Amino acid sequence: MKKIMKTGWLIALMMLLSCGIIKAQEEQQSPEILPQEKYIEALEDYKSDNFAAATVKLQDLYDSGYDYFEVCYNLGNCYFKMNDMASAILYYERADKISPGNENVKHNLEVANKQIVDKIEAVPALFYARWWSSITGWLDVTQWAYCCLLVFLLLAAAVVLIVVSKKLVARKSALITSVLLLLVFIFVLCINISLKKRYDSKDDAIVFTPTVSAKGSPTETGVDIFVIHRGTKVNIEDNIGDWIEIKLSDGKTGWIKMKDVKTI
Repeated sequence: MKKIMKTGWLIALMMLLSCGIIKAQEEQQSPEILPQEKYIEALEDYKSDNFAAATVKLQDLYDSGYDYFEVCYNLGNCYFKMNDMASAILYYERADKISPGNENVKHNLEVANKQIVDKIEAVPALFYARWWSSITGWLDVTQWAYCCLLVFLLLAAAVVLIVVSKKLVARKSALITSVLLLLVFIFVLCINISLKKRYDSKDDAIVFTPTVSAKGSPTETGVDIFVIHRGTKVNIEDNIGDWIEIKLSDGKTGWIKMKDVKTI
């Protein structure tokens, strides 16, 4: 009886953890259901080549907290059509946070980045970073959360079978299955934690000032070390007052003003 009770508590704890992940992943996309009427109107404006009107409606949705993938992606498309590459890249990057494996977003980002002034050759990522990025891109953040719950339910069923089964063979099979499912659960849980951390991170930004001279120190009198332009993606390494230390994809670092960028 005590064994059953302990198993029940363990399952309940894991259930709460899985449900917490799903709730967190859902909350990070939107507080409510996307208002379909306004969203459809925006799509109709887009199809009619009225990109300015579509942008106003979609931007209003985003600013109201409806930061769905569809809103970010279509905002990127609208800004791209209006030749505002910095804003297009910003919203494509935000869409990529929600659905990191979406091929349309990847393609549009590539096309948009070819339209900006800076053509920075990125330092190749380490093999394990590429491998992890590839795996996390298989599903979007919500799908990974539900995947975590599904694996948990299977694991819980296997644990219950171990406890209630009277046949030794069945118990051994359930034990092996539960160990494998536990490993899968931990792996999927790590993916969910990684995606949540990436979504919440404000370490990446897009330059919005037409031309910015990066300084060697966080002062107006600092030595200019390189120049970047509107639309360039930077990583925020540190901040002092209204200055931020940025790192480019090629590894260069420098200091610019926070007002020169918008975080992703």
